[in-house]
Amino acid sequence: MKDLRIRYNLFRPDFANPLLIYCVIWLSVILMYSLKFTNNIIGFNETTLILIFATIITFIINYYTFYFVRISFRGFVVKKSKPFVSVNSSEKIESFLRIIKKIAFIWLAGTFIEIVLFKGIPFISVVLLGNYSLNYSAFGIPTIHGLLNACYFT
Repeated sequence: MKDLRIRYNLFRPDFANPLLIYCVIWLSVILMYSLKFTNNIIGFNETTLILIFATIITFIINYYTFYFVRISFRGFVVKKSKPFVSVNSSEKIESFLRIIKKIAFIWLAGTFIEIVLFKGIPFISVVLLGNYSLNYSAFGIPTIHGLLNACYFT
C-alpha cells in the first residue's frame, strides 16, 4: 500500500486548491488596486484592508480545520450504497450541454458587441495602451452588461 502522506502534502502547490485560489485572487485584487490604473477609485481604506486580510485568515483557519478533520477520519469506512443512475442520464447530460453552449454563445456574442461599440476592453486599453478615456464605469450597455455577467458566472 502506498504511503498516503505523499498525496496529502500541506505545502505542495495545487492550483485546484480552494485556499490557494482564494488567497491569490484577493492578493491580486489588492495588488491591482494599489497600482492605480484608474483615477475613478480613491486609495485604500485601512478598514477595507483589515476586512480583506481577516477574511483571508478566517478562510485559512477553516480550510486547515476541515483538512485535519478529514485526515483524522481517513481510516473511517462508510457503507457504500449503489449510485442511482437514471435511464435517461445521457439525454439529460446532452440537453444540459446544449443549454451551456447556448449561454456561452450569447455571452460571447454580447461581449463582442460591447467591445465593438465601446472600441476596446478597459483593462487592455489602460494597461497596454495607456488610454485612460475608456474606463470600467463607462464600459458596457447598462442592463445587457449585467445580464452578460450573470451568463458568465453561471
